[in-house]
Amino acid sequence: MLGELDCKRIGKALAGLDATLELQFHPDPENEALSAELGGVARQVVAAAAGTVSLREGDGLGLPARPALTIGYGGKANIHYLAVPEGPEILPFIEAFADLPRGATVVTDDWARKLAPLTQPATLFVFMATTCPNCPAAVRAANQLALTSYQVTTCIIDAQRFPALAEHFAVKSVPVTILDGAWSVTGVVPPAMLVEKILAREDPAFQQDLFQSLVEAGRFADTADYIMKSGAALFTRAWRKSTTSSRMGLLLVVEDLLPKQVTALDDQVEELIALLASEDAALRGDTADLLGQIGLRAAAEALGNLHQDPNPDVAEIAAESVEMLGRDR
Repeated sequence: MLGELDCKRIGKALAGLDATLELQFHPDPENEALSAELGGVARQVVAAAAGTVSLREGDGLGLPARPALTIGYGGKANIHYLAVPEGPEILPFIEAFADLPRGATVVTDDWARKLAPLTQPATLFVFMATTCPNCPAAVRAANQLALTSYQVTTCIIDAQRFPALAEHFAVKSVPVTILDGAWSVTGVVPPAMLVEKILAREDPAFQQDLFQSLVEAGRFADTADYIMKSGAALFTRAWRKSTTSSRMGLLLVVEDLLPKQVTALDDQVEELIALLASEDAALRGDTADLLGQIGLRAAAEALGNLHQDPNPDVAEIAAESVEMLGRDR
């Protein structure tokens, strides 16, 4: 529940506004405790706003989870809270609510003008914790984009109160901002950077960045799905630039990928064979191992040439990989 000071802040910011703001409460019968708390917060907001906020119950359709609150104005309802906006989080909550009637006129930065013509919807999840000192800035940045464009939806999610969502998105620390359920970044992200990512979603460079962010987050199954959707060249580009430690993550992706689609990396074998000539012994060995897992006979000759590799570990891996080959292209 909100404290007395938080209610006073709400009253000061919202009471007397020449507009009727809208607050929806989406209960969850299976989470009675949090539903009761969020429902109580909703009633506190309405009471503190002294007639400028209307309250109704929603069904939560389209939200990642319930219970939740949605703030809106004039039919615009694209800012959702799967969190109790208490403590430091009350300020970005109040700011977003108070600025809804003015919308895009609130901000005049160049990034806002770039976002104005957006036609492809974007969704921003911001995972936070009420005790996190940096989270309010991350929440504020995402909410500013939602205020600027009807095409941007934000979901502010308390990682501690929604642990299943946090686990699904491999959230290890907060704040974390996730775009369209895929690209993610940890820490406070300026609105301008978020706009650049949203506008660049169709660019190959962004797709590679998205791929890398999935791997770094440890979302290996999601990375495998993304490869099947967007092409295996994403994997090879990352493999070519990888370090010994980062290849561990890529190999875990392969463990998820090949059982789903055994041919997923077949068209990358020629590119991977070229890496067997690398001066980096670790890359040669890991690539030989990878080619064995892919299993195409087309790699047999190149792997056979590594039997005399000056590094005995590479030679051993190559010999083992040859034994794994069995499929024709």
